[in-house]
Amino acid sequence: MKRTWMAAAVALLALAGCDSRENPAYGGGEVTNTARALYPEGPYGWAEGDTMPDWAFEDADGHRVSMQSIRANTFATTLVLLPSAGWMDASLSMLRRARALHEAGRDDVVLVSAVFEDAQARAASPAEAKAWQTENAIEWPVVAEGLGQFRLAWRNDMRAAVLINLENMQRLSPDARPAIRDVLWP
Repeated sequence: MKRTWMAAAVALLALAGCDSRENPAYGGGEVTNTARALYPEGPYGWAEGDTMPDWAFEDADGHRVSMQSIRANTFATTLVLLPSAGWMDASLSMLRRARALHEAGRDDVVLVSAVFEDAQARAASPAEAKAWQTENAIEWPVVAEGLGQFRLAWRNDMRAAVLINLENMQRLSPDARPAIRDVLWP
């Protein structure tokens, strides 16, 4: 009985649009999309169709940014996560195509560049994220991913962008979003 009551309380808090102090499962900031107040349950994986883990990043100021905080603060349907590294030419190539997607002004897409290594292949810090954003005049969020999380997502698929359905946090095949695919992988 107690477990049922607690589940109902958590659901009520999620619907009320609570913030992280009231909902410890949320992990950062106000919830603007109350339907996404709680992160989907696992099992988690990295292949297309898997629910992505609630990865944590740091923004250019060193503040924590989670997949959940991105998800719960938008009504967009697709996250385009752009793994970036100072040494990787594909990052700059993908950045040019992502800029075209950004300039299209699509409100169904959230772009986030995640710098995971600097030009010497060392783990990225918030300073590298800030430098990447400044040097490349990026107008969308840029975060540092210095924990090596992308190695798991990339072990079988080295595409320079990861598409994620923001409703259920499942990794998408580019074919699932042809309008995005045709811009990013022409």
